[in-house]
Amino acid sequence: MFKATILLALSLFSGALHAAPLPLKVDGLQVEDSSGKVVPLHGVDVCSMEWMAQGDHVLQSIDVVTEQWHANIIRLPLCQDRWFGKTADSAGPQMEAYHQLVDSAVTEAAEHGAYIVLDLHWNDMNDWGQNIGQHDLPDDNSIQFWQAVGKRYANRPNVLFDVYNEPHDIPWDVWKNGGQVTEGGHTYHSPGMQACLDAIRDSGANNVVIVGGLGYASQLDMPDADLLDNRHGQGIIYVNHFYPGWETVDSWQKRMDAARHRFPIIVSEFGPGQPYGSDAHQVSRVLNYLQSNNMNWCAWCVHPQAGPCLIKDWTYAVTPGFGLLVKEALGGKVVPLQPRETSSPDVTIYDDKFGDSWQSWSSADVDASSTEQVHGGNKSIRVKASQGQNLQIGVCPFDARRFTAIDFWLYAPASFAAVIRASIMDTAQPPYTLEAPPPNTWTHYTIPLSKLGVEDSEYVKSFAFDITSPGSTLFYVDDAKLIGAR
Repeated sequence: MFKATILLALSLFSGALHAAPLPLKVDGLQVEDSSGKVVPLHGVDVCSMEWMAQGDHVLQSIDVVTEQWHANIIRLPLCQDRWFGKTADSAGPQMEAYHQLVDSAVTEAAEHGAYIVLDLHWNDMNDWGQNIGQHDLPDDNSIQFWQAVGKRYANRPNVLFDVYNEPHDIPWDVWKNGGQVTEGGHTYHSPGMQACLDAIRDSGANNVVIVGGLGYASQLDMPDADLLDNRHGQGIIYVNHFYPGWETVDSWQKRMDAARHRFPIIVSEFGPGQPYGSDAHQVSRVLNYLQSNNMNWCAWCVHPQAGPCLIKDWTYAVTPGFGLLVKEALGGKVVPLQPRETSSPDVTIYDDKFGDSWQSWSSADVDASSTEQVHGGNKSIRVKASQGQNLQIGVCPFDARRFTAIDFWLYAPASFAAVIRASIMDTAQPPYTLEAPPPNTWTHYTIPLSKLGVEDSEYVKSFAFDITSPGSTLFYVDDAKLIGAR
């Protein structure tokens, strides 16, 4: 009994056995601690505090991934409106509870010998409590956030600051220096990334800062003139986010080869970019590159709903492929290249609604919830198009080698002429002439991907029905799917 009590006590206080993290600094292309030792940063994102003030298993997740998975860095996304109590779930005393949860996360990470990145993930386009989410750039309210957060965690040895999550759709000079930003019909002023960095430094915080480039933090080709001026403090690490599918692994590696010789980098989000399950082959290629080049990284995300997911549920069972490979890499295993998947079940494109991640990118007038003509279920896609317009259905690029055909039903009041094209990334492939449907009847089509020229492609992004008939054409599409290879 006495022995069991001792073992229980050691288990409960195992965090105290870890050496406290030493402050970090940037030295050239490397990240070192204050003793001069190079520190490879390998970890995960622990999300939820951007969308809910009370968080979702935040401290438990930090404990698991540091103690059991051996992560030495946690990226913690935050919301400036929740920090200042501007949302219903953070108002009143809940605002201080939000602060205390961040405090506890910082302490929990430190007790396990890990660093933590406080990431401004969501903001509000200068309208407190409104428009809360991911935007093009930080706004003027973000300056207040960094003044407060910078002061609260100034010079904490294990704390880094991430200026803003995934800037996008603005030029590099606005990224750095700010300006008027128009987004979805709403115009607001952004101070730019330099002013946010200055707010952190002016708060007295010399902590290492990480900074994401444009293209949702995918681009790191900014001109030298647009690199941020650190002025003082322990330096800047630039950020890349990468999800295979929106860009090929080969092109990403080439861009990283160029960028990592300019400044230190952390790939602070990555995961399987392809739909229909975790693509272990592509994830292993990413991890293999990161490991072989001694790069810093965090995988997204330790949450069972915020995909791509590292865990299946709150027992922290890892997802196959992605979660398993990341956990092995954090444990020190050199990740070997995995074989690519060669089969798949059928995948729904449309069945009363678009399937997971599928959406319309059409130039035609499209109603994806029409009840006028239905083949199966209750709804279909209604398309009204003129010559030269199309119904284009797209998704995060997928590996077509796991499928054999696209299958769908089509109805039209009058016969018409059309071609169907597939695209590899954003490049349309040669057209395939669609057999004209007979009027006023549902017609079944199964078109092999080989007819569309994409049977060997790893990055198919969309299918388009291009109308070639003169005048106006009305037609309906229903029960569309990809036929999986067996």
